[in-house]
Amino acid sequence: MKFIKSLFIISLSMLACYSANANTQNSKATTQEQKQTEKALKQFSDAISLRFGGVEINNVNNQTIVNFNYSVENKSKKKITQIHWETVYFYQDKAILVQDVPAPIKDGLNAKQSLPLVFSIPFDSLPEQTKAALSTQGAQISAQFRAKTIMFSDGSKIEVK
Repeated sequence: MKFIKSLFIISLSMLACYSANANTQNSKATTQEQKQTEKALKQFSDAISLRFGGVEINNVNNQTIVNFNYSVENKSKKKITQIHWETVYFYQDKAILVQDVPAPIKDGLNAKQSLPLVFSIPFDSLPEQTKAALSTQGAQISAQFRAKTIMFSDGSKIEVK
């Protein structure tokens, strides 16, 4: 009986030590992932300057089109061929739309140059909450960006996870 109790206590002790070791390793892995993400985010921010220029609503061929205007500046030393980010649009501090924005740049964006970008969406395809906000006279729409990827002409890339 003493042998079984001793075996049981030893098993519990080993399990506790193993669990503590696993938690420490998971914590270290999470910290390392966070550092990698922070490093990639800094590289992304150092490589481009992205500015939201506002929203315009236009009628084209009897269809209402919403244009989301941006300006992107290549602050890096390499030519950029694609930028990918996500934009969350806000109206009165409430998120009204999330837009995943992959932007291939046909001829590339040379170092130290800027480029206007316009993304167009039919008004009718937007969610009701977004339509209501955009239909408000003088609506102030703001945007927050979530960095994803920058592709360079030499095949290298910056990826934020």
